[in-house]
Amino acid sequence: MTTFQRHTFNERTPMKDLSNPHDKIFKATFPRKEVALEYLQSCLPGNILAMLDLSTLHLTGTSFVNEQLKEYFADLVYTCRVKTGGEVTIPLVLEHKSSPPTYPPLQIMSYQVNGWQTQINHKQKPTPIIPIIFYHGKEQWVVRPWKDYLQGMAPAFEIYTPPGHYVFTDLSGIPDDKIKTFRSTFMKMVMLLMKHRNEKEYWLNHLREIFIFVENFADWEKDRNEISLLILYFKQTTNISWEEFEEKIGQLPKTKKSAMTLYESIYEKGTKEGRQAGRQAGMQQGISIGELKKATDFVHGILKKFPDLTDKEIAEMGNISIALVKKIRKEMDDQPRNKKNGETPPSLG
Repeated sequence: MTTFQRHTFNERTPMKDLSNPHDKIFKATFPRKEVALEYLQSCLPGNILAMLDLSTLHLTGTSFVNEQLKEYFADLVYTCRVKTGGEVTIPLVLEHKSSPPTYPPLQIMSYQVNGWQTQINHKQKPTPIIPIIFYHGKEQWVVRPWKDYLQGMAPAFEIYTPPGHYVFTDLSGIPDDKIKTFRSTFMKMVMLLMKHRNEKEYWLNHLREIFIFVENFADWEKDRNEISLLILYFKQTTNISWEEFEEKIGQLPKTKKSAMTLYESIYEKGTKEGRQAGRQAGMQQGISIGELKKATDFVHGILKKFPDLTDKEIAEMGNISIALVKKIRKEMDDQPRNKKNGETPPSLG
């Protein structure tokens, strides 16, 4: 029976150190309309929900995060019709640091101003913007209006001071039992994965219990890529080895098959083109042929499955140099052009 094998060049570096894997899982999950609807229904104030025609909820495909804000936020911008007429903009904003910013209302207001300016630049009439902050950090975030941060504030000045209000979701404050009541399988999984990231003991005790949601309720034909991303995110944010993962999901055949496919695509399925590219790059890095083949197959498998990962993320996953990843990526990108121009790739010998 095929089992997961330990690859030391990967296992030496915990995947939890990858930069912003949370953005990727957030942006893969919350564009689903059923997820966004359920999330809005769970977090928006009742008086706001009563005003909205949620059947018109629409993901715009734009972003209000500029260069100054991207260090703090990732966003998905929805619009929704108001029952009495008009439209409101509802961005889902992921705060990707592990601790609150120093002045949250100021950053939220900067985000809103950038949103209104974006609407104006696109010849649109500005609409109300209700930001929803999704926070998954461990440090406490206290929601306060902007006036509470201002030195020398007095009641007479409040009329000139915007409050900087926002809707706030603190993932650490939502009980697991509450999360498990959500209808959307992916919403349950992503919230539990983000809430308990880096908690190895939690996952050793609850891994099968959590992944059974995917096993029993996911659409395995339609959602194959998203399920792979969930598994990859799990591996990136925990210290669970593939062997421990296999042991816990042994009675979940569909999950195990998906994990095996992902595992093989990352560690064992590097194509001939990838090996050719890696060999050329690796010779310049001074590493052994055996380690080079492992690294090349790993990089090629990752790029085939998740081409949007950065060179730094891939390097940290495989415990190899960023320079080697860049070279392999470049060689792979160049090969189709070389073939088109009639050039013969170097032989592996």
